[in-house]
Amino acid sequence: RWVQLSLAEPDRGWDILCEALDRLDLHGDPRFADVRTRFVNMAELIAILVEEFERRPSEEIVTEITRRGGVCALVMTSEEVVAHPQTRAAGALRPVRHGAEGFEVVAPPFSLRGEYRDAESFPEPGAHNHVVLHDVLGLGDAEIDALELDGVIGRASRDG
Repeated sequence: RWVQLSLAEPDRGWDILCEALDRLDLHGDPRFADVRTRFVNMAELIAILVEEFERRPSEEIVTEITRRGGVCALVMTSEEVVAHPQTRAAGALRPVRHGAEGFEVVAPPFSLRGEYRDAESFPEPGAHNHVVLHDVLGLGDAEIDALELDGVIGRASRDG
């Protein structure tokens, strides 16, 4: 699992990370002595950290870092984000109807005048094929028919 680290205070965060990973040798390594040298030697540092993060469960690393006052968290999967109570509390998901079915989509991250405009439905797959292929790309009806017959695009209404 991925771990998100926040090093708002880079030197303090580096100290915490070295302690949490039980890699005090990195703390005294001149290649990683400060923010500048860690940046210059980033490829080496990343290789070391990847090895360390693969050595133990991510949950254990998060526990060790937070126990020392560091800021980090496991990166949630899409399923975990959707199921999380804060996602619901923040109104981050919006219902959408699609034909007889309904499902939820991620709400826009902004509102206009304090209101969200919810999508009422989505077009069927291929609903805009003819408009795009004919009106935008300039293909003729015969060319579009051939694409449909060959199964390259789905057959959809030509009402546009």
